[in-house]
Amino acid sequence: MAKKTGTILAGAIAMMFCASLFAQQKGNAKAGNKAVKDTTATAKKKALRPVVYLGHSNYSGGPITLQHFDSLMRQGISAKDEKGTAYKIIGFNFNYYERMFFTYEDSAGNPIVQTDISTEYCPGDTVTSNITNSIYTRIKNGDTVYIDRILLEKTIGKDIDTILGKEVKCVLKRSL
Repeated sequence: MAKKTGTILAGAIAMMFCASLFAQQKGNAKAGNKAVKDTTATAKKKALRPVVYLGHSNYSGGPITLQHFDSLMRQGISAKDEKGTAYKIIGFNFNYYERMFFTYEDSAGNPIVQTDISTEYCPGDTVTSNITNSIYTRIKNGDTVYIDRILLEKTIGKDIDTILGKEVKCVLKRSL
């Protein structure tokens, strides 16, 4: 009987020792992962993309009236970071989603609203002449303009680097 009690006691001690070791390893792994997460969060914080604005305003996306969009888009786009540093714009993609009303019917005769998508690369900070010749007469309520892949020039000391700015999504409305 004493031999069985000693074996059970030794087994219990061994299990407590293993559980303690397992808990220590788990704690170290969590601390290691936390360090990785902290450095990743810091790196993401430092790599904030500059905000891009329509024209020389503080409009950076959302609903906008047709007249306001017209006047701001003719000015081009501008970019600033959170410190107010302005960036030179090298180029951007201009995407125009024109809502087409009732251009198609399904098999049951229900009208289907389709979207016509036009995309063009614009060098510099203003839209190309192809866009200016047609966009201002075509814009209407419900259309969307999405400006993305905005390439900015950043000067770091004597070096020049390129970075991407935040996208701008404009939803055109008659009035807000």
